[in-house]
Amino acid sequence: MSVLVVNSASSALNELSESEPLLQVHALRVLNSVVDYSWPEISSYVPKIQALSESPSFPEPELAALVAAKVLFYLGDIDQALEYALMAGDKFDVTEETEFSQTLRSRCIDLYVELKSGSGPREKEHLPSFTHSSVESNQASSSTVKEANFPVLERVVEDVFDDCLKKNETFEAVGIAIECRRLDKLKDAVATETDPLRVPLILDYCFRCSQGLVASKAYRTEVLYALVELYEKQPTPDYVSICKCLGFLEDAKRVAEILVRLLKEENEQCHLSCLQIALDLFDSDSPHFSRKLYEEFSLQFSDEKVGDNSLFQTIRSILNGTVPSALYLEFLYTKNHSENNVLKKVKQSLDARSSVNHTGLVLANGFMNAGTKNDAFLRENIEWLSRATNWAKFSATACLGLIHTRQASSALTLLSPYLSNEGGSTSAYAEGGALYALGLIVASASSFELTEPSSQQYIPVTAKGLSSRSYLLSALRSAGNNEVIQHGACLGIGLACMGMATGDENDELYEELKGVLYSDSAVAGQAAAFAIGLILAGSGSSRAIEEMLAYAHDTQHEKITRALAVCISLIMYGREEDADTLIDQLCDEKDPILRYSAMFTIGLAYCGTGENKATRRLLHVAVSDVNEDVRRAAVISLGFVLIRQPLQVPKIVKLLSESYHAHVRYGAAMAIGIACACTGSHNAIEILEHLSIDTVDFVRQAALIALSMVLMQQSEGMNSKVADIRRLFDRTISDKHEEILSKFGAVLATGIINAGGKNCTIEFISQSGYLRSRAILGMTMFCQFWHWYPAAHFLSLSFRPAALIALTKDLKLPKMEFLCEAKPSMFDYVKATGQEQKKEEEPVVSAVLSVSTHQRRRDRTKKTTSTESKVNAGTTAPMELDSEETKRSKEQAKDSSKLKVEQYQEPTSYRMENPSRVLPQQIPYVRIPTNSPFKGLTTIAHPGFLLVQPKDSHSEVEFVSYQLYGYPVVQEDDMAESNPTQEPMSEEPQPPAPFEYHED
Repeated sequence: MSVLVVNSASSALNELSESEPLLQVHALRVLNSVVDYSWPEISSYVPKIQALSESPSFPEPELAALVAAKVLFYLGDIDQALEYALMAGDKFDVTEETEFSQTLRSRCIDLYVELKSGSGPREKEHLPSFTHSSVESNQASSSTVKEANFPVLERVVEDVFDDCLKKNETFEAVGIAIECRRLDKLKDAVATETDPLRVPLILDYCFRCSQGLVASKAYRTEVLYALVELYEKQPTPDYVSICKCLGFLEDAKRVAEILVRLLKEENEQCHLSCLQIALDLFDSDSPHFSRKLYEEFSLQFSDEKVGDNSLFQTIRSILNGTVPSALYLEFLYTKNHSENNVLKKVKQSLDARSSVNHTGLVLANGFMNAGTKNDAFLRENIEWLSRATNWAKFSATACLGLIHTRQASSALTLLSPYLSNEGGSTSAYAEGGALYALGLIVASASSFELTEPSSQQYIPVTAKGLSSRSYLLSALRSAGNNEVIQHGACLGIGLACMGMATGDENDELYEELKGVLYSDSAVAGQAAAFAIGLILAGSGSSRAIEEMLAYAHDTQHEKITRALAVCISLIMYGREEDADTLIDQLCDEKDPILRYSAMFTIGLAYCGTGENKATRRLLHVAVSDVNEDVRRAAVISLGFVLIRQPLQVPKIVKLLSESYHAHVRYGAAMAIGIACACTGSHNAIEILEHLSIDTVDFVRQAALIALSMVLMQQSEGMNSKVADIRRLFDRTISDKHEEILSKFGAVLATGIINAGGKNCTIEFISQSGYLRSRAILGMTMFCQFWHWYPAAHFLSLSFRPAALIALTKDLKLPKMEFLCEAKPSMFDYVKATGQEQKKEEEPVVSAVLSVSTHQRRRDRTKKTTSTESKVNAGTTAPMELDSEETKRSKEQAKDSSKLKVEQYQEPTSYRMENPSRVLPQQIPYVRIPTNSPFKGLTTIAHPGFLLVQPKDSHSEVEFVSYQLYGYPVVQEDDMAESNPTQEPMSEEPQPPAPFEYHED
């Protein structure tokens, strides 16, 4: 029996022209079966089919609507095709695996999302009306039509959702539920999951969707609270993940409640979880939230009066930064790989008479030795350092805060020689720089307290018992009219109290800084404006914004206006859509400095969101504004908005990097450096290499700095460009014809790429997904070094030790090993270019004088004569011995060459001692060995702190000895002060005495 195959739609189209409805229905059924390949023939009959779908007397209008939808789809009119597909009702099967159904299903979800969000442009312009009235009537009743057809869209979306659950596609269902703002469906998807092992993965996926898919801050809050509820309903709640969500919400009260609840449990596992939560939250690097949590936890524990008091003190020592700072400090000190020979070589290549070169090298030394306590280069070059005058001296003194980062307990002892005792010091610039350094030390340590200096000879103004805030405020008040000391004190206050002010009328800190600002001193007012922005960072204080904006219009000092522009953007950090009104106002300002503020306000308000609206606006200003500073700021701010999408930034700014405008090219380089820091992105390096040979000196400067950021912690095994870029820095520094700005950039780049003794990375996003506010604010301030070099010190706030530190429940370091299943060269430290050149020069043969050659020939002749006399005496012929020895030596040489080849066969894995330098890219290869006596509380998911416990609870545990200060002592007296009598276990070796090397 033969099967009739319809190859043409012509017969069915003829039937469609008949007046009998039954024939028309039959024709539509045939057309529906052949439309996928006969749609060109059917396209001319679309008006007829549309008329049938609208006819109230036609028996099957849904079938007509479906055929019309398919033809329109193939004609490319997706919106009208969706309109008729929805009119088809149940005839339109959204679960079919056809291109037609999949495309319209996606379009339907998009429209539903836009309606639910209430802010999409398609809701206003492109949403189908689902009727065939005239254009005028569509416009007149568009809102009514949308409301009337919203249930149709909702039904389709629910069908798609139910189909995903039937197919066990829970992850797809979760994504649809979150994107469509249907939290009820999100809960249903998690509740219907039958595999308990998949539930944690699904919840983690929900968390990542909340960060990547949700643009609205208000809706993201709802999703995270729903996620907390889902975690709590699990048979065994994951408190670490719950607190991670609450940390994003900055709900310090509920986090404190969970910590206290875990302390009540008589279970070691709960206590370890409590410690891990505290360490993860501290590592999020949010000073405002850490302070709130510290205070809330202390209050709730004192009210409950339950649990282990020693564990309570331990957790407080984590939250206030005492223990984590000590652990990071020990790591940076013991693992320091900084090479002062590099700095010496740079110093020899630079013109010593230039203050710019002097400042650049001091900064490079500070970055290279950040947190390592290694000030040998400064001590070896005291005479060179003493040449610094005025603001160069200010910067040089402030660099001590970089080198001694996290040493909050001994900060005043270190800086006491530069701080005044009830009056002025010999140098106001040194004292101002010391106050700035104090702020840098305290900010990086997150410590709330200071210690009295051990040297009573230099006690600063009643420092005993004062917190960092109180001491710096006292120093500011006692500075009188000395604007340099005021400048340093204001910057120190901004750093030490970052994000801790509210801006209301009772805020002492804000009022004090505002008084300095209103004094109308350009130098002091500039620092006061920066400090106000730092202490109010992220608060969005409307009162402060109004006052700062009003003063920016009134003051005649450009320094103050520019600092206020940055201040406003810092206050609006992370506010997202709440900042839109202010952004519009600033963009409409005639003063370009305030439009400059608008660009950084966009960048910080939408930092890490990837918001399309913010990106479009920045790109528009980057090519349209008439002011070069505004255009440069717009491109730089792209790097902040797209921090979470580093691979997209080179594509977006590639055309901008080829702009005719040098300031736009500068901004493109900095945007790439910010967004692609430590990624080693090849696309980023390609653009930056091109910019490093730009014709404009400051563009080359930005390119060199950005290259150092991108290639931080990149070994030659990870990126083949590392050695070439480092040689590029050396060539730029040593080139006598290079412009001073380019040299300055190369010097800074040398320090940045080796930051923290080659143990630090630049990270703006914590491994838990938090935005590291301190790092982002520090980078924002670093970008202002274009106008004010001392702002470059703020870059140190972006540095984070690349450490994996295993801890026991007592927060001690057990002697254990990690296994890295990769070749050692893949993540090894990069050797200095000087060492590589030295190795290459070793096999070079030295010149041989002819006199030496004749002498050796005479010696061989004498030796031959003596051996001949022995042969005559009946001894064995030496030629035979020589030949046998020669053969033996050749065989040994072959064996040794084989051994060398075998030795160069690099192992595929290696072990690392605790603590160890571990890069984020290295984490997938790192685990605890199976034969290790310890097991981790969680898997190794990111660098940082890992709680471990012995597999055998009765086994004796050996601990790593601290080389710097010994284990941090947890005080029982409310952690008010650190222990000032604590002595180092082993003193740092002193550098050798200076000497001269004479060549023969």
